[in-house]
Amino acid sequence: PKGANGDEVTPGVKWLTLYAFSAENWKRPKTEISFLMALLQEYLKKEVPALNKNNIRLEYIGRRHELSASVQKMMAWAEEATKHNTGMVLTLALNYGARTELVDAFQSIVKSAASNGGLGHLKIDEEMISKHLYTHRNPDPDLVVRTSGEFRISDEEGMVWVRRLLKEEGLCLGLSSGINVAGAVRLARALGP
Repeated sequence: PKGANGDEVTPGVKWLTLYAFSAENWKRPKTEISFLMALLQEYLKKEVPALNKNNIRLEYIGRRHELSASVQKMMAWAEEATKHNTGMVLTLALNYGARTELVDAFQSIVKSAASNGGLGHLKIDEEMISKHLYTHRNPDPDLVVRTSGEFRISDEEGMVWVRRLLKEEGLCLGLSSGINVAGAVRLARALGP
């Protein structure tokens, strides 16, 4: 099957996260941010029929509440329109950063503890933190592809579990710009589990 833009949608891939807008991107010029947000809304409107046709559910990670009301409305519409799809889960990282994810996770832990008997009994460990991450429902990644040709993981795409994956298993690919998602998926399959 093909998406609305003609790219192949590869069967067998259950989870895919794409970094669409970093928390660091707010430092860009306002005109560029406005353009990117308009492009996001256009993309969502255009791609939902292809997502539904290919049984792909759309989800998001990041600080959605800091995006404009019009962007949040379009995101909610697209998420609602695809929520019953049972194939691949496509997660867009919008206003995402690893540091903001950790801050939000710890704020959530403290809030939860405060409403559940106070901080005295709180035991913070990896499992506790994982339960409060944006990605708590997502499996750990099998492969990280950075399309800029870089091998480093920056805050924009540096999910906490990505760092763990790189440390424990050393899996990271730096690819030249222009690679499509289907190509990256084929490469991941070729490398095996």
